Formats: sequence, C-alpha cells, structure tokens
Amino acid sequence: MRLKASTTTSNGILLTTTKVSAIMINPPTTAEEIQLYKWYNENKDELKHLLNNKPYGDSDLLLPRPQENDIVAIVAAIDILKTVHDYIANRYG
Repeated sequence: MRLKASTTTSNGILLTTTKVSAIMINPPTTAEEIQLYKWYNENKDELKHLLNNKPYGDSDLLLPRPQENDIVAIVAAIDILKTVHDYIANRYG
C-alpha cells in the first residue's frame, strides 16, 4: 500500500508526494553530487562571506557595470545578431 505524504517548512516551501512517488533513503552517490560537494568545499568561505554580507541586494555587485568598450549600440547588436543568424542559417539551415 502506498501513502501520500506532505510537509511544509517554516518558509512556506511545500513538499508533497503522490501515490506513485518513490523516496530513496541513502541513494547511491552520483558523479554530479561528488562534483557539487567538491565545489562547495572549495568555495564555502566565499559562500559564507556572500551570505553574511547579503550582496544579492546590491545590483552593482551582482551585475557590475560593463566596461566602456563592451557597450554596443542596440542597432549594432541587432546587426551582429542578424549576421550570426544568417551565417548559421546558411551553414546549417
């Protein structure tokens, strides 16, 4: 017999299963999981710093202003995109 389970965190995140859901206890470790764990261990000090200083509220830190030579007029950007589109269409189309 399968049961339906549901739980909610204090932040309002809801986790619900259906009658056909499966929950694995201690699932096998994947290469992606190992890679993510390694990345976290290499970057945990910076992550803690970022979480403590809350830079996600400062758009200048998240999306720094571009360098002057990286700024392109919209007309020029559209022309570049058209050129790339035409190249791809002619080569692979």
